[in-house]
Amino acid sequence: LLARTQEGFWGYRLEVRTPSASATVKGTAFSLAVDPQQDATTVKVLAGSLFFSPHLNGVGVNVGAGEMSWVQAQRLPRLPKPLAPADRKALLEAYRIGPDPLAALVIGGGPERVRELLQPPLIYLSMRDHPQLQFFLRKTINELNRAILERDDLALAETGRHLSVLEMALGDITDPELAVPLRLFAGAIAASRKEPERANRHFRWIVEKAPQHPLAPLALAAAGDFERLLARYPGSPEADLARQSLSHRIGRRPNR
Repeated sequence: LLARTQEGFWGYRLEVRTPSASATVKGTAFSLAVDPQQDATTVKVLAGSLFFSPHLNGVGVNVGAGEMSWVQAQRLPRLPKPLAPADRKALLEAYRIGPDPLAALVIGGGPERVRELLQPPLIYLSMRDHPQLQFFLRKTINELNRAILERDDLALAETGRHLSVLEMALGDITDPELAVPLRLFAGAIAASRKEPERANRHFRWIVEKAPQHPLAPLALAAAGDFERLLARYPGSPEADLARQSLSHRIGRRPNR
């Protein structure tokens, strides 16, 4: 089974049951495979998270983005371990299921997507024709995805050059369906390179130019602007995270 939940799934629940396990899903892209001869189930998660259990009344493990686990014959699931680059690359196919987005960040749908964004995430580009999806842009995205997938030192060292190419291309991209995910991706890459001002330029662009986009609250959360986030998007997945962060800040203030 290869699955991807749609926008707006956050807050709902999907449960997949096999003879040896069940997976309770929070907004995610994942694969699930059954080996009937071994009575085993393997789950691999690309984005979001799920709870993986051998039908033992809530006993199981949380499998997060970029992780896998497996269970055999009603035993406890194995502790999650990182997906291999080939597994994560193969799971990108999940984004071709259903409506094919022009560009999609490979992140979950709940508050955890802020953490996934800043790891940084992969990004999916559709093969559909679009005047602003030029060959050199696709090539740049592929190189950045490869560096993130493989954690190759040489490839990661090249992210600065590829990021500069992406930023040049972004100046001509006005379609929010493309611009917002690509700006978030560029900001996440810049943040991973310890360039916060460069990252925040991309996040601010989203809030100023595309404030109605579903990912605008994520941009504010990534920039750490929680007061503005709560004021503008109180019902967003990031709002709970903002409330927690602000309450901790208030709790740490010295008494006067």
